[in-house]
Amino acid sequence: GQGLGVWSMPAAALETDSASDDENLENIPSRDEQREAWESMQQEHQGKEHRVGDVWYVISQRWMDKFNGYINGMVDDAPTEIMNYDILFDGFSHESKTSWRHAEDIEQEYQLFSSKLARNSYTRREHILRYGLKKGEDFTAVPEAQFNLLKSWYGGSHWIKRQLVLKDNVVEVEAYPLQLWVERRRGDSCEVQALLMSCNSTIARLQETVGMNLRMGGRPEVEIRKRDGSLVFLPKEGQVKLQDLNVSDFDTLVVKEFEDDFDDVTMGNPISIAEGESGGQVLDTGLGDQDAGSYIFGPSPLPCSPPASAFCSEANVAGGDELMNREKEDNPTAEDGPAIKPGRGLVGLTNLGNTCFMNSALQCLSNTEALTGFFLGAAWKDDLNRTNPLGNGGLIAEAYASLVEQMWSASSTSAVSPRHFKQVIGRFAPQFAGYLQHDSQELLGFLLDALHEDLNRIRSKPLIEMPTGNGTNDREVAELVWERHKLRNDSMIQDLFAGQYRSELECPCGNISVSFDPYNCVTLELPQVTDFVLTLMAHHLNNEEKPIKVSLSLPRSAIIADLKREVANFMGVSSKLVVVAEVWDGRIQSVFDDSDRLWERRRPTMPLDLHAYVVEDSGSQLETSSSLPGAAAPVPSSLPVGGPDPDTDSSMINIKVLQRKARKLMSFTPMFPSRVDTVVFGTPFFLSIPRQNGDHSSLRHKVYRAIWRYFKSNLIEQVKELDRRGDVSLGDWEAKIPDLQQAFVLRRLRMYYDEGEEIHDDGDMEMLEEGSLISVDWTEEGVEKVLNASEAEEVDVHESVDRLVNSKDNKSGKQITLQDCLTKFTSTETLSEHDMWYCSRCKEARRAKKTMSLWSVPNLVIFHLKRFSEDESYGVREKVETCVQFPLEDLDLSPYIRSLQPQDGDDGPQLYDLYAVINHYGDAGFGHYTAFALSPGNEQWYLFDDSRVSKAAKESVCSQAAYVLFYRLREPYEALE
Repeated sequence: GQGLGVWSMPAAALETDSASDDENLENIPSRDEQREAWESMQQEHQGKEHRVGDVWYVISQRWMDKFNGYINGMVDDAPTEIMNYDILFDGFSHESKTSWRHAEDIEQEYQLFSSKLARNSYTRREHILRYGLKKGEDFTAVPEAQFNLLKSWYGGSHWIKRQLVLKDNVVEVEAYPLQLWVERRRGDSCEVQALLMSCNSTIARLQETVGMNLRMGGRPEVEIRKRDGSLVFLPKEGQVKLQDLNVSDFDTLVVKEFEDDFDDVTMGNPISIAEGESGGQVLDTGLGDQDAGSYIFGPSPLPCSPPASAFCSEANVAGGDELMNREKEDNPTAEDGPAIKPGRGLVGLTNLGNTCFMNSALQCLSNTEALTGFFLGAAWKDDLNRTNPLGNGGLIAEAYASLVEQMWSASSTSAVSPRHFKQVIGRFAPQFAGYLQHDSQELLGFLLDALHEDLNRIRSKPLIEMPTGNGTNDREVAELVWERHKLRNDSMIQDLFAGQYRSELECPCGNISVSFDPYNCVTLELPQVTDFVLTLMAHHLNNEEKPIKVSLSLPRSAIIADLKREVANFMGVSSKLVVVAEVWDGRIQSVFDDSDRLWERRRPTMPLDLHAYVVEDSGSQLETSSSLPGAAAPVPSSLPVGGPDPDTDSSMINIKVLQRKARKLMSFTPMFPSRVDTVVFGTPFFLSIPRQNGDHSSLRHKVYRAIWRYFKSNLIEQVKELDRRGDVSLGDWEAKIPDLQQAFVLRRLRMYYDEGEEIHDDGDMEMLEEGSLISVDWTEEGVEKVLNASEAEEVDVHESVDRLVNSKDNKSGKQITLQDCLTKFTSTETLSEHDMWYCSRCKEARRAKKTMSLWSVPNLVIFHLKRFSEDESYGVREKVETCVQFPLEDLDLSPYIRSLQPQDGDDGPQLYDLYAVINHYGDAGFGHYTAFALSPGNEQWYLFDDSRVSKAAKESVCSQAAYVLFYRLREPYEALE
């Protein structure tokens, strides 16, 4: 789309052929025949005029590099079938961000938009490119004729078809079509769809597409609402193009409300719906030529809902409405007014467009009996505070009361629309406006605070100062803090949900400071393996011993510098002498910078092949590269900007070395004779050589010492005999093993696929700089008489590989208990160097010990399981999938309540029972929220899934999806008096 800042591209029929044509492949020509045909077609293409509407195909850059390397003789094996998996959206990718305004929101919305397309059009998920891809690094594009040639040779699947468009007076490929939301309203119902349009599409085409796919006929009137809420003026001239208007990605097309009846159908071409294994829907549809330039998908009844079969009893989600109607018939009530009675409150909430996060929180609060009873009565009106400067003029409390009244009214027999409530929330909390997915716990926290301020009985808040203690007078200080807190905060929300934390800081000098703070939700970190296991190859200096395959445990926040320290400890060297690089296809593809973040470098489709090399201290920094594996990036022939430190006395430089062997290619076509080709093999390595006065003989000698392990077995014994003699020269090697003299040739390469320039003498050595690349090119004679290539793949495997990779503690399915989370919450930790505490006794910042505990717990306590984490430096948001076991009844919190610690032996257990749960399915980028709640009307568990409500088996309430837990005290006590 226009806002993605990547190689732009058309919106043509996002057409992909997902079935392979391998059966129809022609006889694949030889390498030379392919090269000749490909070069001929490229020359023809260069002289051709490109026109808007021409069809092009997007291809993975990695596959294309493999193909180019093969036809140019740099790669031994021909590429496999055309594969684009590494550039296709998979629903879980989180690539690095480009830098533009609202980048984090854009990426989140792109993931949501793409996942909606993928879910609602199963056969079209191939069309969706991953976020932030770049031409030349991630993908390339070729004209249709060239693609058909590749297709006839290699076949494949997941072909990505695009068109050329005119943009800024330049004809170019539109890699990302314009991405728009379509909002279709009728009364209180609202459907939100995903639409792709070419930036060259006209207003008339836009309206026709929406009308045709919504089956409304004609050109429905639409408004274009920007992400900031402003409207785009649409001129009456229908031929005006979208790129000439102020339209950008993720703007919303609001279809004006209409009155004619419509069927509840899926937008798009004729669709056949088959029942899936989990009760979902598999959609199969085609796209005709007349649809080129626009694509619209949706709606799915639940755009992001998980399979419900595992969480419900016999009355499943699909029959939710019928179940609720039957319950209401079984529990008739004569009153029309709202009340907490059997059969009441069992209504769903309409999903207005990714509002499941809000609906789940509202259902849990709705089934909080004390709170709902308060809002169904008149007492809340007496507490309404319209003058509170920290409040919302009472409007949020009024909107919530109105919604609760609708949900608990006897006339509520179907889903209730929370549209007005959402509009009010969006007015005072703009982060919740629009139709992005949000965190349900964040919405819950905002709502409780907003209700508290709107219902605060304190009309004039005094200025107060909170005291602190030293650990000897906790009860006195806690009571004083609570009294002062109540001078400013007094509401029904406080009465029900507010408790007190106790926070203790102890300086190494012995100074202790204790403070008390209020809370209405307890956030619990999950005791889990916060590290991840990374397996790599560790190489000795100058490759003189076998590399070691080793696994290391690193924190997710680790950077390359941290990895270097771990490798250095393992190898017994300084971390300054370790270089970390990615290896692909026998080549050192990129050298990582110390600040690169390891966790971000993971790729689910193609895992990193990391290698750590011990090198000499050259006093200069090897040039780093972020190019993808396979990119034919030139090897630096000179030092990078900044170069070596002029004050350094280092006399060494580090060069990259790869190996190639000769192979005779037989041709069965008379036109092309047989010839000798080279193929890369083995693992590349670094050599450290003198910076100045280096000679050809010493280089060749070092190469011998680095590759002798790859000799044939009969020659290995001769090498070991030389080694036993001690210091030997190049002449000794070649005298002992005469075949070495003609075994290989050393060449300096400028590019990975370069044939290279032979290093003949000492004069050629002057061209070698830090980071230069040389190849050891084995001759036919050397391959036959000296080389045992299989030895080049041999490595030693460290015991850590089996111990860490297969460790049960690293399995994401490990179960913990809520009590484990509480124990972790109340454990003592030492503050980091970045979060030190200023000690009043030492008069400086110290790494104090910090201990958090619950001083008092309210009658209704909310536990937030911290499943989502975010690194502020990199903006990476991740979800912890660990299953937390929690009791539905008899949760004893007394061991964790500091004020109830045994003193006189009179305090008994404080038992809490679960009454509601917010669930989250999916990952950190997108997902779906539901809620379990125990109805106060009949003490039966129900599943609330947006507009659908059904009975839930008690055993299904505790699941891996649990995110926020609501508990109530079995026998209320005056904890805060």
